Amino acid sequence: MLLMIRCSDMNDVHKEFLQDGERVYIGKVDSMRVLPGDERFMLRFWVSDPRAKSVTFYWVPEDDSLYYELHRVSPYDPFEVIIGGSGSTKTINEGSYTLQAITSDNLGHYSLRTEKNINVYGEKYRSSLLNRVLNASEYDEEQNSLKLEFSGPFNEDDTGVEVRYTDMEGVENTVRFVDSLLTSPVFISGFDVPKGVSYRTMYLPDSLAIDTFYTAYAPAEIAMTVNVALNKPATVSGVNSVNDTADKAVDGIIANNSRWVSPASGVHWLEIDLQEDYTINGFKTWTGNAGLLSHPTGNFFFQAWINGEWINVVEVTGNTNPEYGASFPEVITDKVRYYVPEYSENRVRLYEIAVYTVVRY
Repeated sequence: MLLMIRCSDMNDVHKEFLQDGERVYIGKVDSMRVLPGDERFMLRFWVSDPRAKSVTFYWVPEDDSLYYELHRVSPYDPFEVIIGGSGSTKTINEGSYTLQAITSDNLGHYSLRTEKNINVYGEKYRSSLLNRVLNASEYDEEQNSLKLEFSGPFNEDDTGVEVRYTDMEGVENTVRFVDSLLTSPVFISGFDVPKGVSYRTMYLPDSLAIDTFYTAYAPAEIAMTVNVALNKPATVSGVNSVNDTADKAVDGIIANNSRWVSPASGVHWLEIDLQEDYTINGFKTWTGNAGLLSHPTGNFFFQAWINGEWINVVEVTGNTNPEYGASFPEVITDKVRYYVPEYSENRVRLYEIAVYTVVRY
């Protein structure tokens, strides 16, 4: 038997790969991080092969690309490129994408591709965000300080709140309170009250995101107690002397030369024209002599003009406090009266009377 064995060339198996010449691959992108943003994203990547002179990025489903030249300063520093947003030649809509990166040299050689899945955020994400609940706000008029107590975060993207206010010089300020600070009340001080304070919630859709998203601003209520009797027109039933006039009981000054003193006996009253309707909820009086708080008015009524008649809002008997104050259910009125009925030794020595309303900004 004649056995014939034919030995094939060892390169036969490679012929189909060699027929177009040897293919040279250069080093691909070594490591690439995607930092998502608001209708944009940042790529931070490294390319260790010195032959690589450029990177082309391709993304689908938009089927677009970006060519980026590599200019090395240090072999250890990453390259960064932002795609989309202001200053970019590309527009990226909110959505999910597959990104490919391919390096190339100056001789027409390319690398294998590096691929990443990326998310881009925008208006759809923003419209889903909820502002934190402001559980309580408390204004300290003396300190011009507002205490704010917020609820916890709605989800893990919620990173805290940003508070906006205008200071006493007219400069707008913003203060950020990260979530860890909001477990306790936070404080804003030194602001122009009538211009208000507002807040919005900050969201970061990804720990690597380059853009913070915000809810719309919401007002933080400032409840301020205001003395609406201050420097308003006042009249009285009578005076002890020409110096003890009604206007001195509403001038904001507690001093011996600034008080209303009534005659020694009879019915006494002090009427204050508030000049417009106010919703009032409290009052306070200071009485005394020689610059000291003393000589409390024992019996009196605090009255409001309602539907054409004087209504007793607060009735006081047996008072021994020269600095007397009281709150009451809100009433709407444009005139109030401090009324002292006749009784033994009922002379009034009134340094000041304040009538309170709550103004909300």
